[in-house]
Amino acid sequence: MIDLIFPTDGLAISLLTPVQREFNMRQQRGEFDCEEFSDGPDYGGGVFSWIFNKYKQNFNWQHVTNPNEITLSAPHYIKFSWRADIPCNIEISRSADFLEVQQDEHALFDVDYIYECDGVVTACLGNFLMNTEYFWRVVSKDGTQVSSVRSFRTLDEFPRCIYAQGTANVRDMGGARTYDGKRIRQGRLYRGGALESISQRQYDLTPRGKRALTDVIGIRSEVDLRDEAVGVLSESVLGKSINYKLFPVHAYSSFFSPECVNTIGRLIEFVADENNYPIYFHCLAGADRTGTLAYVIQMLLNVKAEYIIWDYTFTSLSLFDIRARTLDNIFIRSFVKEDELALDDRTKVGIAAKRIEEFLADRCGVKPETIQRLKDNLLED
Repeated sequence: MIDLIFPTDGLAISLLTPVQREFNMRQQRGEFDCEEFSDGPDYGGGVFSWIFNKYKQNFNWQHVTNPNEITLSAPHYIKFSWRADIPCNIEISRSADFLEVQQDEHALFDVDYIYECDGVVTACLGNFLMNTEYFWRVVSKDGTQVSSVRSFRTLDEFPRCIYAQGTANVRDMGGARTYDGKRIRQGRLYRGGALESISQRQYDLTPRGKRALTDVIGIRSEVDLRDEAVGVLSESVLGKSINYKLFPVHAYSSFFSPECVNTIGRLIEFVADENNYPIYFHCLAGADRTGTLAYVIQMLLNVKAEYIIWDYTFTSLSLFDIRARTLDNIFIRSFVKEDELALDDRTKVGIAAKRIEEFLADRCGVKPETIQRLKDNLLED
């Protein structure tokens, strides 16, 4: 007989960890709204000191040699439990008939551990979609027993973080809301840190990390934004089946410099093509060059300013330095004039979006229909 214990039926579950929830709460209170640039250990006059004081006492920067070390950018994993007198497997689906389990070529979750103690089995699983209903059951390995079915729903909390062992700062751009009532689709664009070691501060994806990105997330394309990868890498560490594209760019205002124009045009064309999804794009830390591309996409999609800032500053919970800047000081000065900075955020995002579209068309040769294709592919009601 199989008895399900947890989660209880209909439970709403957060995929954010305590530090991430506290980060979001402090963000909403405006504690990180710093006028000064604040990368590095000074972290904007101390507004991020709580991270180190409360959560990072035993933090280890040598992530490549200790892939199980804490990374505050990883999501909350759910601990499923059941009691059975026979070996069993857990099944999770987004449909009550569980046809997805039988037909889907990708897993719906990453497995941290599964163990049995005194007849109770606990399975710690993660990397679920946010704001999604799931159904779960337990089936005996010999097929003779099937438990009852329970459901749970993950909360609508941005951002959707991903754990890929051996790297950090990985998250889905999906879930961000726009000023016109839409949101970015989940499961299309992922941003994060490097997947391999080609620099002094290193990441090195483990086999488990590769499975998370290929079997669970289903990455089809890797976009590498690092100029240091030129002449060094020609294919993805995720495997030969992954479409690896190297688009070396600069960060912040330098992203729009003349030497990057041709690359930017090809990059936007690639990201606008739905045949390349899901896409994982990264630089080294997944912060500056990656953050700039994320900003450009978010501007084009008319994403609300608070989500843009949220997405940018969340890098502070990974392995690379603190990020705390206002919307103006991140990127918007590149496209909004000084006398326009006093306007409200929604207006400034609209102005910047229009001028970015003009830049892409006039300087990079990106056609308007390509921008529309990007919007159609990434936005949902």
